[in-house]
This record gives sequence, C-alpha cells and structure tokens, in this order.
Amino acid sequence: VISLTNSAGNLVFQNNIFEGYDSNFLINNFQAIVFGDDSGSLDNISFVSNIFNYGFFSIMLFPTYGYNLQINNNTFNCNYAGGIFLQSFINTNINGNIATFNNVQILYNTFIKLSNNEIINNSGEGLLLFECYGNTSNFNKITNNIIQTGGTGIRLENCEYLEIYFNTINISNDPLTALTNSAAVQLVSGNSRIKLENNILMNKRDGYAYSGEIGFQNTNDFNNLFSSGSNLAKWEGSDYSTLTEFKTASSTNQNSYSTDIQFNSISDLHLKNSPVQLLGTTISGITTDIDGDTRNSPPFIGADEPETMQVSLTVLLEGPYSGTGNMSTSINGSLPLLHPYNSSIHDGTESVPLDFFTSHTDIIDWIAVELRSDISTKVSSRVGFLLANGEIVDIDGISPLIFYVDPSLNYHALIYHRNHLPVISSGFVN
Repeated sequence: VISLTNSAGNLVFQNNIFEGYDSNFLINNFQAIVFGDDSGSLDNISFVSNIFNYGFFSIMLFPTYGYNLQINNNTFNCNYAGGIFLQSFINTNINGNIATFNNVQILYNTFIKLSNNEIINNSGEGLLLFECYGNTSNFNKITNNIIQTGGTGIRLENCEYLEIYFNTINISNDPLTALTNSAAVQLVSGNSRIKLENNILMNKRDGYAYSGEIGFQNTNDFNNLFSSGSNLAKWEGSDYSTLTEFKTASSTNQNSYSTDIQFNSISDLHLKNSPVQLLGTTISGITTDIDGDTRNSPPFIGADEPETMQVSLTVLLEGPYSGTGNMSTSINGSLPLLHPYNSSIHDGTESVPLDFFTSHTDIIDWIAVELRSDISTKVSSRVGFLLANGEIVDIDGISPLIFYVDPSLNYHALIYHRNHLPVISSGFVN
C-alpha cells in the first residue's frame, strides 16, 4: 500500500485505514502494508491513529539508517508475520498501540521507547529485540506494556542499556498443549545492563517465567514469577522449580513474588484479582499505568495499577477477651513468622521478619479477611494482624487492610481466625 524508498522522510500518516493482502497463503515481504527498503535513509516519519488490517507485516522498514520514527496509537489486526518489523533506526518511539495476533520485531536499533502497548499474539514471540543499544544517559525503555502470547513474551539477544519496567506478560494455555521451552522473558546471550523490575511474568504453558544468564550489571527484582509447569526459571542453563531456589542460585529477585494472578480474560490482562499485594518499587518518571491511572506509592507491579479499597474492621475474639474492652496478647511471643492459613482461605506467602513481634507487642494473632460479593462468592482475600483493641491491620502492624477491588461495588467481609469460628458481616463494608 505504501512504499518508502530513496530517502523518504518528513511524513505523517494519520487517521487512515490501510487494508493489505490476507497473507495466509501469499508469503512475501513486499506484501507488507508499509514497506521501506535499504535504498536510503528514512527520517522523521510518523504513523499516528491508523488502522492496519492484514498484510505480511503492517509496517516493515529496514533503511540504510533511519532517525526519529514515531508509531503511536495505531491498531494492528491479523498480520501474517507480525505487526511491526524495524531495523537500523535511531530514536524510535512506539506508544499506545494495540496489536492483535501480531508481534513486534526490532533489530539494530538505538534509543527505543516502547510503552503503553497491548500486544496479543497467538504464537511465537510478542516482542523481539536483537542488538539494540543505548548508553548510560539514555537507556532503551520497555514500560507499561501488556503482552499476551502462546510462545515467548519478550526475547532479548545482544542488547544493552535497557530498562524493562511495569510490564504484564502472560504465556497463555491456549492452545492447551505444553510448551516447556517458552518463557515470559528470555535473555538469550550477550545482554548487559538490563534492568528488569516491577513486572508480572506468567507462564501457563508449563514453561519458564524467566530464562536468562548473569550478564554484565543486570538487575532483576520486584517481579512476580509464576509457571504452571515444574520449572519456574532457567538460570545459566540450570532449571529451578521454586522462587527460593532461583533467588539462591542467581542472587536476584530478592523482593519478588511467585503467585498465580487472575486477569479479566485471556485477551484482557488487566488485573481481576491477586491473592497478595504485589507491591513494587517506585521508578522515577513512571507515575501512571497503561491506562493513564496514577501509580500508588509503593506501586503495584505490572502494567495495570488496580483500583484499591481500604477496609477498617474491628472484631473481638472470645478466647483472649479480657472483659475490659481489650484482648490478651499472651501468645504474642509464640506467633509464627509466616501466616498460618491454608490456600483455600488465602493463597499467599506473607511473612514478617524474625524480630517483628518484639516491636509490635499489641498484636494478638494473624487474621484472614475475605471480601465477598455475596454470601458465597469470594472476590479477594488478605491476611493481617488483630490488635488488642480489636482493630485489624496490614502486615506492617499499623496500616488498614487494602484490597485491590472495585471500590464502587458492595462487599461482605468474612473474617477468619484459626481458633474461632469465622464470622461474616451482615451488611456491606465500604
């Protein structure tokens, strides 16, 4: 449809609908909707708010060199090989696009900003970067993206100076067949100065949440790694089945999580429910999520900052009740560091440091709270502590419980204690 040759430049394509070939049977690079060859440079070109349908690729550009490429707020539908293929550009910004049954492939690029995109691919890689570079003052950035695929989410090879923050990546179990060599994030070889933080890395096809190597000055923390298979991560060629094993072997992800997360659907990776608070670390310059919602402090990891509801609850236990309005804290010194509730009540691994209870002497015991949309339908759960005065607080021993649910809806609160019968509120909490 569009051919860019002989050093084309200073062009803006905006608010168009481009129709390409249905390339299921006609496989040829020249069937890309936008095709730019190596006959010269391609500078200052923008694609804004367009719709691309079919084609071998939507946009396939490999100039001798290119500068300042903008691909923003476009929709890519059902391309045979992929949505975007780019080679040999400096200063590329890919923001706010929706790519369905597509992927993005970027080769030999410098200074890339890829943010707030939704990439839905039924197989293969969602995002491939090969020999992409930055420098100490200008890192490449992959932030606030949602990637859903049946293969590998992000694959990096020979890249350096790259920040990967606040992305949600899910390797789906559709098709249902296992793909044990798949990975939510895969670092193949020669990668250095890669910062991987605040990401949700899920693999429901029995593959890895993370596969990589040591690299040079790579950092990796505050992520949620989950796999439905027997191996959670691959590190330097060895498999590790649990987050604890992976932490020990790699000395990474010391503040990371490993919990199953519910999304709205296979094609909508906004958070439906998380059994635990997946709190990350604040990243300078990233104040909103993929939808433009303000990030909390500390932020929730992943592309979507979910809505929150703070719940203040008070309950008295008959066993330790003293009759004076307070409860006895006599077992405070014997409380477990890890919460004692089974996964049917709360599927999380919250724990506190060794000396926590010596500085929080007003704690009675661990408590579990569910929010239910009706008497029998569980929406979310949290664990916290019951104080002597009956207040239920978060595991910091001070703050009210916060649930990641829609605060505009009504919920019953169901409270569990391990030595008492559970009790549910007759009315709604808000």
